[in-house]
Amino acid sequence: MAVPKVFISSTFYDLIHVRADLENFVKSLGYEPIMHERNGVAYTQDKSLEDSCYDEIANCDILICIIGNKFGTQSEDKGNYSITMNELKTAVNQKKKVYLFVQADVYTENKTYQLNKDTESFKTYYADDIKIHQFITDINNETNLPMESFKEVADIINALKNQFAGLFQRLIQQSATPTDSKTFEDFQALSNQMAILLRKMESQSDTVGKIIDGSTFYQLSTTVKLIEFLNIDPTLVGILLKDRSGIENFLGSYGYIKQEDPFDDILDEVTRYQLVSKDKVKTISISNELYDSEGKILKLPSSQILKKGIHYTEEEIPPRPLEINDDDLPF
Repeated sequence: MAVPKVFISSTFYDLIHVRADLENFVKSLGYEPIMHERNGVAYTQDKSLEDSCYDEIANCDILICIIGNKFGTQSEDKGNYSITMNELKTAVNQKKKVYLFVQADVYTENKTYQLNKDTESFKTYYADDIKIHQFITDINNETNLPMESFKEVADIINALKNQFAGLFQRLIQQSATPTDSKTFEDFQALSNQMAILLRKMESQSDTVGKIIDGSTFYQLSTTVKLIEFLNIDPTLVGILLKDRSGIENFLGSYGYIKQEDPFDDILDEVTRYQLVSKDKVKTISISNELYDSEGKILKLPSSQILKKGIHYTEEEIPPRPLEINDDDLPF
């Protein structure tokens, strides 16, 4: 009978005791641990030892990755990461079942790194190479992979017991209802893709904001109100504005012109935009209370400010009187 193969990935010397305990745990379940120090990786003459490890992952069902405070051996031809890190990425790309555990001190330090990663002054204390934190951050941004911290091997084993039990229970349910199972798998795949997309959008929001400046769009209540006044189908609008200049550009695209009058005191409190047609003058007035000190739209203005902050009016243009030329009169 075929048994699940479990690839144990980590740096070697600093986590040798962790690897040994995990080996015993995997064997106690009746699974087969795959470890390079136990000759679990089939090496060939035409490939490097590193590539042989990556190839072996394709023959495994589960990968357990342990990240400690040591970077390990630098990969020769797969970027700036270590062999262990690239083993994890290989398993993710092959859609293997992956369980990732990070040493507690490194896990905590990574939170500090993420807050200071844009500064060159950040120095690691627990991790021996900042690439460890770069890798953890990349994994968080690019995948929907759960990540748990651990202080001792027992933490990893207890977590894996719960995960394997849940995996087995889900398999029983899916086997009982194959149609529902397929629907669930499709939905889960879509959910994972959406989670990855949202992480990428969040990580790139600053860059995107710099590129399109005031025309970056958010679903803010203020801009939703504007869309209602303009009678635009909200399902057809893929952009919402975030600041004063964005609003002016947006309204300008619909023909609304900002009103400038140094003698009109009310313009110190509101900004008016007008669209003049043949028979109507349409005016949108936006209170300055809807912006913060930097001109950005408040994300959560109070309901009263929002209600009073945007006004829309239409005025009929009276018909122009008929001009009569005296020369046209018959007398």
